[in-house]
Amino acid sequence: MKHVDLPPLLRDLKRLDLSRGRATFWIIKRQGRPGSMQYTALHVDTEPHLQTKLAKVVGEAVEQANRLRPYDYYTADQDEGEALAVSTDETDFEQIQAQVDLGSAARSITHPNELNDSWAYLIDVEASGQHVVAMHKIVGGWTVKKQGLLLRVLFRNAALVDHEDAPVFQLEKKVDFVAFCGVLVILDKSKFESVLNFRAGMEQKRDEMLQDFRSMGVVTDPSVIREAIGSKLSLLRRAACVKKSGYYKDGQFLTELRRVCQEYQWGIDWQDGRIVVTPENVETVLKLLNNDRLESPVTEEMFDVTVKSRVA
Repeated sequence: MKHVDLPPLLRDLKRLDLSRGRATFWIIKRQGRPGSMQYTALHVDTEPHLQTKLAKVVGEAVEQANRLRPYDYYTADQDEGEALAVSTDETDFEQIQAQVDLGSAARSITHPNELNDSWAYLIDVEASGQHVVAMHKIVGGWTVKKQGLLLRVLFRNAALVDHEDAPVFQLEKKVDFVAFCGVLVILDKSKFESVLNFRAGMEQKRDEMLQDFRSMGVVTDPSVIREAIGSKLSLLRRAACVKKSGYYKDGQFLTELRRVCQEYQWGIDWQDGRIVVTPENVETVLKLLNNDRLESPVTEEMFDVTVKSRVA
């Protein structure tokens, strides 16, 4: 993530009176396959009373965030009141934002059937001249259909009136993340990862790592790692973490890693100063290069870890 001073960003976000902001509503459709998703943002007209409610939903969601820390591909689960931060340019969100920025020139929904199969919905709140854009994944998708076991009626003008043919859509009072000043403030990590195609960012980190391996001579054959990772999400996460931590750029780290591998007989060999990689040992090599094999000073047991926090 690019350098952003997170506490001030969260403070500025929470200072906005979003409940009094002007809200516009959008539905998001998605198509494609992992790594090449395409998103379409469609504007939906809303009445003023609903706009007020939508702005309040975003404001209440932001109020729940009291701490902000960087998002990582192996970030631990969030504690209550904790949000995660990632730059918008590390996700697909900028593709969506570009369409929302068109405002009245953007495509609009004109028929209820156009809401079918929506992927997520978006609330754009303008307050004090700034925009806060919130998204939430639609669970199960929207479909226009009649409810055969119920009569839908409205109490209007002191009488019940037939409302059977009116399409009904359910909006949850939830927000998965908000975009503010080029940063996504993630309120629900699992929903965020399912709403946006964050896989593309990991694939970019993988490719950058492999390029470093080639130029620095870290491993014997980087293409073996590329093939072993393939589209496996767990290995993509680990490769992205290896790139971010950058231990492999430290010659002393690699020298010490070689010594420890020989001492503990971890089955990792070196050839001409390079780690010998095979399809069978790629996962272990990535763990070691991210310093993910740790020993307990209490029991002297050795563990492979995915999430770690420095304590000393």
